[in-house]
Amino acid sequence: MTPDQFVTVIRSHEKFVRGIAGGQRANLRGMNFSGLRLSNLNLQGAILAGATFENCVIPGANFKFADLFCANFDNCDTTGSNFERADLRGILMRRAKLRGCNFRESDFRPGAIKEDKNNPGVSDLSGANLDRAILEKAKMPDVNFSGASMREAKASWAVLTKANLRGVDLSGANLNGARLQEAKLVGADLTGASVRDALFRGADLRGAVVGDAEAARTGFRDARMVPGMVRLAREVQTALRLHALWVDSEGTMGERGEFTGADLSGLDLTGAFLSGAMLREARFEGTKLDQALLVMADLRSANLTKATMVSADLTAADFTGANLSGAVLRVDKYGKLPIRDGKGKETGQSRATTFTKAVLEGVDATETDISGAVGLKVPAAREKEGHSPANDDLDE
Repeated sequence: MTPDQFVTVIRSHEKFVRGIAGGQRANLRGMNFSGLRLSNLNLQGAILAGATFENCVIPGANFKFADLFCANFDNCDTTGSNFERADLRGILMRRAKLRGCNFRESDFRPGAIKEDKNNPGVSDLSGANLDRAILEKAKMPDVNFSGASMREAKASWAVLTKANLRGVDLSGANLNGARLQEAKLVGADLTGASVRDALFRGADLRGAVVGDAEAARTGFRDARMVPGMVRLAREVQTALRLHALWVDSEGTMGERGEFTGADLSGLDLTGAFLSGAMLREARFEGTKLDQALLVMADLRSANLTKATMVSADLTAADFTGANLSGAVLRVDKYGKLPIRDGKGKETGQSRATTFTKAVLEGVDATETDISGAVGLKVPAAREKEGHSPANDDLDE
């Protein structure tokens, strides 16, 4: 389509929208508008299924009621545009500038034009800027918002079940009544967010900063999260948030937690996401680490006096030289992690949880199978009946 033809179609469509005789609804299905630069474009109710708007600059556009099924807006600037009640199923808006856009009652459910096993048709807004966007009552199940910014967004009564909100900045957002069951909010920031009557049943909020939101009447009690997060110092919350992102994204987001020598004594870190964290010489005196994930965590020479680790995952964690006097280690078992080479193939060796040279006086390891741990030698009366301490070598 030439520029002149495009102008003719738009003018005819504007007549259609206004109800003027001679107007015709624009049918631009599958058209490629990549790189288009035009303000206040009016495509209300237009047929744009499968159309491409990559790298466009079209602020203030009107897509209200438009058919944008499986359209592509990657890297597009549509700041302040109107998408109210539009069909956005299967849409791509990765890294798009959507600040202040109106998506009220829009439909972001999965959709695909062609059968493609490699393209599940899930709407993708990862890395997009949705600050102050209006998403009230929008249908957004399964949508990928990973790494997006949604500061002060209005998403009351929106459907976000099973949505990927990993690392999303939702500070100051309105999520009142939103449905977030089974959503992924690992490392999300909900500081100052309003979540009255929102549902988080089964949601993953490990490492999420909830701030004042936790005090609201919500379903947080049914979510996976660190219940004591709100009472931690801000810098600790931030470090835990970035570390959770680092682990969950396999190093593509966030950063590894560096807590060497940190004083985390007396804190409630129940369910904390600390796998792979650097915790050497850190102080955890009297700290609650129940149900915490400490897979491959470096706890060498740490002070865990009277700490509790009930049902924690200590697979391949390193407690060499740590002080665990009076600690409670009631875990189901000490798992072993296969060692892989640079190509990801298993070498036949495995790494076990290590307690070599650790201080274990008064450790409570009742109801625990300690056979998979290296160097964990506690009084027989405190071991699970029928098991003996492990040897001090890695499995070959």
